[in-house]
Amino acid sequence: MIDAAALIFPDSQKNMGNDLSDEQHHLPRLAEYTLVLGLIHLNISSAFRIYLKGDEPYDAIYTSKQLLVTINERYKQIYHYLNVIDGELVDDKRKQSYWVKDMGRLVSQEIPEIINDYKSITFALDDYDNLQLKQMTKPGNLAIHYDKNA
Repeated sequence: MIDAAALIFPDSQKNMGNDLSDEQHHLPRLAEYTLVLGLIHLNISSAFRIYLKGDEPYDAIYTSKQLLVTINERYKQIYHYLNVIDGELVDDKRKQSYWVKDMGRLVSQEIPEIINDYKSITFALDDYDNLQLKQMTKPGNLAIHYDKNA
């Protein structure tokens, strides 16, 4: 992944230790997050355009695969999945996700007046993990991992 913070704030990488103030920490992370969202938008828009303008049936199949990959992998990058280990839900990776670790800290410490919006978006992200991602597991495995048992 492109290190947007290093591109926009080249001197900030020298100070990425614990001695950074919250403002110095959040600004490069917000810039990086903005770039990631832009890339997600471009990936989805490009795949959708190919789908709409495709001449062959395979164009639709290929772009569906690209959309599945983009949605699943970028969701994982931003918020991460809950994993089931020995029958129990484990959220260790989610706690380290950008949404929880960085945005949660920014909202709670710097702009608490939007905490309800943050919670609402978090609820929608949880709901998406529970419903849509589970429905995409089988087609995703087939399209992305080329399961042997088609």
